[in-house]
Amino acid sequence: MTLPDGSFSTGSDRLIRGKISSSQVIAYTGYDLDEDYELVERDWVFEIWYQDKMVIEQKFTTYEW
Repeated sequence: MTLPDGSFSTGSDRLIRGKISSSQVIAYTGYDLDEDYELVERDWVFEIWYQDKMVIEQKFTTYEW
């Protein structure tokens, strides 16, 4: 996506810190689509990775009203 300053971004990284219990980490994550440059028609793909493996992927399309 093209950001307001004219730069281009294909994603972002965020480290999830959590306590491991029974070999599991439980974390909640979300993303708000509330910036003008996000509120346009486009396909989105959200991925969560653990080390070098993608563990979940969500694809959806937004539409302008």
